[in-house]
Amino acid sequence: MWKKLQFPPYPENPLIKQYSAEYWIMGDLMTPEELRIGSFARRVFDAGEADVVFVPFFATLSAEMQLGMAKGSFRKKVGNEDYDRQRQVVDFVKSSEAWKRSGGRDHVFVLTDPVAMWHVRADISPAVLLVVDFGGWFRLDSKASNNTSSDMIQHTQVSLLKDVIVPYTHLLPRLQISENRKRPTLLYFKGAKHRHRVEGVTFSIMGDHPSHLFAYMFVTLDLVNLLPNEINALLYQNSRKLNHHSSGVHHPSHGFANMFVALDPVNLLPDEINALLYQNSRKLNHRCSRLFCGTEIDIDVQREGGLVREKMWDLLVNEPGVIMEEGFPNATGKEQSIKGMRTSEFCLHPAGDTPTSCRLFDAVQSLCIPVIVSDDIELPFEGIVDYSEFSVFIAVTNALQPNWLVHHLRSFSDKKKEIFRQNMARVQPIFQYDNGHQGGIGPIPPDGTVNYIWRKIHQKLPVIKEAIVREKRKPKGISVPLRCHCT
Repeated sequence: MWKKLQFPPYPENPLIKQYSAEYWIMGDLMTPEELRIGSFARRVFDAGEADVVFVPFFATLSAEMQLGMAKGSFRKKVGNEDYDRQRQVVDFVKSSEAWKRSGGRDHVFVLTDPVAMWHVRADISPAVLLVVDFGGWFRLDSKASNNTSSDMIQHTQVSLLKDVIVPYTHLLPRLQISENRKRPTLLYFKGAKHRHRVEGVTFSIMGDHPSHLFAYMFVTLDLVNLLPNEINALLYQNSRKLNHHSSGVHHPSHGFANMFVALDPVNLLPDEINALLYQNSRKLNHRCSRLFCGTEIDIDVQREGGLVREKMWDLLVNEPGVIMEEGFPNATGKEQSIKGMRTSEFCLHPAGDTPTSCRLFDAVQSLCIPVIVSDDIELPFEGIVDYSEFSVFIAVTNALQPNWLVHHLRSFSDKKKEIFRQNMARVQPIFQYDNGHQGGIGPIPPDGTVNYIWRKIHQKLPVIKEAIVREKRKPKGISVPLRCHCT
């Protein structure tokens, strides 16, 4: 009978499929309990008996449907069906007795797509969030402007303390260790050299009027090198969408113009902003801040992300034994990736739109030793999985030195590389979502990804229960600043 229960197939579009964790977790919970003998979690039908409450909303599919139908409306609320669905889910969940009892701290949302639940993240921030990394989230640091308090209130909506980092769904098939063959290529990378989003720019969302929110961007642009037509065109096209409080401050010693602009994200087309910032990303200061309306706003243009990828591409593209391929995850690109990863000793993993990608887990399934270029990255199941046993971690400063990376990778002995691959083969099942059942519903493997997610959630229970108890004993009307900045 249970085999008649099945979901429609998850979309095969690789840009969506990589975020399919929600599909496989739901498939486990929808499997009849007598067949869930391999699952670490036990489903109950009374919230009072549950350790956590799973919210069954396909947030990725909802977001991607909206992006596919009307991308220009995604950041708007009016005419945005994804926002309507988000709002319905959040309103329903927050009206439940289970949410009111815990303040949502024991609720679990799957938000693997960086844009999932975009408009309601503040509403669900107390919950346990299953995310692939923290790249799609913003951090808002605020300080009292009257200097009466010395406390810096740091509220990060995502934290390793309460949330769970989960893997992307890999797109390439698993290579068994017994099938491994000679690998003539030293280092392989396939992807886009130029990213379409600006990496490492943090937009602080704020506003003192309840009817609208503004994103305040403080950007230092070099007007000596930046073509004024680009700025003029942007301002002209969006003149009605810009706040009238924009101002420019000239810095006499550097010839910089500090342009502080209040942009209305509800009406301003994000592609226009992204394109401008991307084209001029190298002309932005690494860090600039300004006090506006008593609140300090910082925008960091970090070395991580698209700029690092571009620089590494230029350094490596002509190196012997290195293959750098432009490509996208379509059918042709998939076959090229399979061949490239299975015939290479190492696979490069620089940051892109987000700090991680499914490329890392494709490399593991291909037994291609991951080379992770990042100074700060979140990885799934750490504490259970030791990535240093099968991956090479490289500091950004080292990766950007000419010849350094290739020389370093060539220093690994054949024995060491074989140990890496043996260790990788042991963890391959941990990064496998697919339970082998068409339609997603059916018994899951005990050593698969879904079970490891349940285990990580289980590890959070003492913290969740303590937070709920502390909230209950708080005197009525007392507000305690949210501090969730543990990493």
